[in-house]
Amino acid sequence: MSPRVTIHMPTYNQGRFIAHALEGALNQTYDDYRVIVSNNHSTDETDAVLARYAGHPRLTIIKPPTFLPQIAHFKFVVAQSDSEYFSYLCTDDGLFPDFLKEQVALLDRYPQVGFVHSAAEMIGKEGERLYLEKSIRPTGVIPAKQAFESFIYNAKCVGDSVLFRRKVFDSVGGFGDLYTVDWEIELLMCAVADIAYNQNVLMQYRLWDEPARTVPNQLRLMKCINDFYDKYEPRFPDYRATFAKARRQRALGSI
Repeated sequence: MSPRVTIHMPTYNQGRFIAHALEGALNQTYDDYRVIVSNNHSTDETDAVLARYAGHPRLTIIKPPTFLPQIAHFKFVVAQSDSEYFSYLCTDDGLFPDFLKEQVALLDRYPQVGFVHSAAEMIGKEGERLYLEKSIRPTGVIPAKQAFESFIYNAKCVGDSVLFRRKVFDSVGGFGDLYTVDWEIELLMCAVADIAYNQNVLMQYRLWDEPARTVPNQLRLMKCINDFYDKYEPRFPDYRATFAKARRQRALGSI
């Protein structure tokens, strides 16, 4: 039987960080899981680092037939499993040992929940601790309508902290094609299922100063957000007022 949980790790030219990500993924306190690393034809030391882990009983290393754009690569690696629950882990980030144990427990406890996310430790380029991304909300369930009306403004969680329920992920069509791919899937899942939050810090997320804050990338992000609203506002007529409010606030620069 296949494991209940899969950690998917798409990677490209992150040989500098991938050992740290793998150590966290392969040393979870939860037992029934596997790790799939998809190496997107890296040209740095990634192959050499992965070779050190080859043969690990939990690890499968794959490579797409040809180089894939980022979103296509995410779709490719997630399609390599059919486990009940799954996550994705970018290979410059990291997981703490109880990530799966705690997140699985919450999905098991609340069958109406589509995904659970957790607090996270934000780190810098060299791994230095910066701050905690942590809500004042305690661990528990957030009703779908409340979650949707929150996520409509922007992603309210660190993407790598999410553990998805596969059947809900599949029911909304999986990852989309927009630049904000994690926000897109999270909002779509909020529309059909409750979500859960875990107040414990279960992972590390690396922040980069560049190029995300450059003007071209900011303009790209703004266009993507407008495309997002244009695409989904007709799909959710009950939330038209919420979409309109989000557009106004974003135009005013308040979100």
